[in-house]
Order: sequence, then structure tokens, then C-alpha cells
Amino acid sequence: MDVYKKLFDMYTNSISINEFIKSVTREINNPIALINENFQIIAYSDNDLYNDAFYDEAIKKGYWTLSFAKKIQDEFSDGSEYKIIDFINNHRRLFIKLKYNERFIGYCVVLEINKKIEDIDHDFLRAATIIFAKSLYTFDPISKDLNNETFLINLINHLYQNRQIYLERLKRTNISQNDCSHLLLFDVSGIKDTKEDIFLGKIRLIYRKFILSFKDNYLIAFTNEDLSEDVLNKLDNLLFTYKIVGIMSSHILDLYRLDEIYKLNLKLLMTIRNSVNEYKLYDEERYKIILPFLGIDKNLLFSFINYKISKVYQYDTLNGTNFIDTIYVYLINDHSLSEASKILYLHKNTVLYRLDRVKELFSINFDSAKEKAAYLYSIVLLYYLLNKVNKIVS
Repeated sequence: MDVYKKLFDMYTNSISINEFIKSVTREINNPIALINENFQIIAYSDNDLYNDAFYDEAIKKGYWTLSFAKKIQDEFSDGSEYKIIDFINNHRRLFIKLKYNERFIGYCVVLEINKKIEDIDHDFLRAATIIFAKSLYTFDPISKDLNNETFLINLINHLYQNRQIYLERLKRTNISQNDCSHLLLFDVSGIKDTKEDIFLGKIRLIYRKFILSFKDNYLIAFTNEDLSEDVLNKLDNLLFTYKIVGIMSSHILDLYRLDEIYKLNLKLLMTIRNSVNEYKLYDEERYKIILPFLGIDKNLLFSFINYKISKVYQYDTLNGTNFIDTIYVYLINDHSLSEASKILYLHKNTVLYRLDRVKELFSINFDSAKEKAAYLYSIVLLYYLLNKVNKIVS
């Protein structure tokens, strides 16, 4: 029977990707696992008959360890499309890069158990990997379930070309779009071997609700909740222990723009890392002031102004008020009504009235040191974007 006809029959008769893998496994007489670019094991052969501790452990966890993922990345750094790896337990493995529309999306891994890799029908396996790649790609109807990690990495890679597709994929996850979402990036390039996996395990212990992904040398964590001071302190202690730098994004109001948020925070993290004084979790809100120096498009920068300040600016524009200047002058002068009224040429009661209105309309908290920094840096960024730098230095 023609190779492609045989595979087509296997594919159409399969109700899931795991069913299809079982059929291919029987044909090549060796177990298979599909790993996405986030190093999660998406589908695999039944492992009852295979005596390989590494395979069993990876299947049980559902993902590769960070140390092993980095080793495989290093193996493929020469641009190869496939590799035979023999340093894992006593069994060789064939790793095949999977691509869809010229984009890398994961690996097909064949474990050499019953038949030598060299004796497998290469035409059959090559054709099978085309279907595997299509099945890993979330647009394929054979892949019924879309897990949270894959969804987030797809957003970061901007796979969903329009908002309608994004909303349809969002329904297939248990992620809700709300005002408390944050993205955290950790630079794990400096830690080696099993320490990476210990670090990953401790992150999970600190906050079990994190959705964790891995891209290049960065561990990505996503949460739909504001983190407590206790969690933030524990993360700082962990980063200090492992000499790691991390950054937490501002509130994410639109998950569809996660690729822009990721790129911006990655630039900030790289800048901080190159001049780091402390190993800790930095806050994007406190570093908005350096964004203009990172070569980021001005239109994009408007999107990263603190969302409350953005609402105040919109209100000012629509109603002819001047709340933005009032907030800035009040905060830059350490909450002094006297100084603010002198600079603004207003009566103290007028300044106080404006501040009360801001609190009432936008729930702005002037007493929080953390929020004060966020407001100030966002207003400075806003002045820069509006070509009103004179207001910063005056």
C-alpha cells in the first residue's frame, strides 16, 4: 500500500492524536512522544511495555525538565532538522523537528526499543511527522483540547491572526480575561543542570496557580490574580538564592496583545540584567521611565501607560479637565497641597477638589508607595509621548 494512503487511512480512522500515534507506533514498532515548543508532552504512545525510566517519568509529569530541554536546544543549535541522541538512559532516541507553515512548533521523539532507528521506514516516518506537526498546530480539528500553556505560548508567538480566532481559542481554555492578569519572566540562562528543575519546582510550590511556559532561556509564568506580598517576597528570596533576575508586567487588560507585552518586558528584563544590582523580581511599572530609550515604537508605548492614568488622560481629553497635571505636581511634591497650588496657580481647595474627583472617578490611591511610582512614571512617559518634556523638568 502507498505510504501516504496508509497514513491517510490511519489519520481519518483516528478520533484523537493519541489514537493516531498508537497506529504509527504499531507500524514502526517503537514508542513515540510529541513535545510542543513549550516542552510539554502533548501526545504519546502507551508506555506499559517500554522499560525506560526517563520516558515513564516525563510522561508522568507531562513535560520535559528545563535542564533536558536546554540540552536538546543546544543539540539543535547547528540548524539540524533531526538528531539521534544516545545519552539518555540505555536507549537511543530520534528527535525530529516539527514545523508548520515554516514555523518550529515542537519535536517528534522516537524511542528505540524494538526496532533500530535505521531500520524504520524513513518515508513513512517523514510523512507521519507532517501530520504530527499539523496536529500540534492548534488549528487542526483532530487536536480537540487546547491547554492553557499552549494557548499562552501561541499568544506570545502571535499565532492567532485576528481577534475572532483568539476569542474562539480562549473559549477552549479555562483562562478568563480580567484586569488582574500578570506575565512574569525569569532569565534562567545562568543556572545549570538540575538546579533549573529544582528552581522550577520551587516556583510551583510558592504559587501553584502559575501557568508556566518555557521559551528560549526564559521561564514564563502567567497568573490571573494579583500576587500577595508574601508570594512576592518568597519569589524575591528564591531569585536571590539562584542569582536570577525576573520582571513582572503591569496589569494585562487585553490578552490578545500578549506578544507585545512579552516583547516589551523582555527588553526591559535584558536592560535590567545588563546593569543589575540585585537578583530579584522587578516591576515593569517602575521601569516605564526608561522605555523611550529602548527603541520601542511610540504608538506601542501609549499602550503601556498605567491603565488608570490612561483613563484619566482620556477623561481630560474629552472633558477639558487637567487632572493629569494635578496628579503629577501633587505627587512630585510629596503630597504637598501648598506646593502644588503654587505651581498650578490654583487655590488649595481647587487642587483638593480635583484630587478628590480623581479618587472618586478612577479609584486612584495616592497613599500607596508602589502605586505612586506607577502613576508618576506613566505620566512622565505620557508627557514624553505628547512632546511635553518641559513639564517633567519645569
